[in-house]
Amino acid sequence: MSFLFDCHFSVLGIHLFGCKLRLEMENGATIPDRKYFDSLLWAFVTVFQVRTIAVHRSVLTYNE
Repeated sequence: MSFLFDCHFSVLGIHLFGCKLRLEMENGATIPDRKYFDSLLWAFVTVFQVRTIAVHRSVLTYNE
């Protein structure tokens, strides 16, 4: 059951947050700032970390 929960919210996270957190450089180029929801693997890892409260503080905060 928890595997289905993780899969469901991983796909939801990809649709909501995937490739949207970018860091703009001085020359105008953009690079991905974080990779938490850019692929299914990292989305699954992120959801697992938040669910198990492993490193949820670093996942949930965004440093500008």
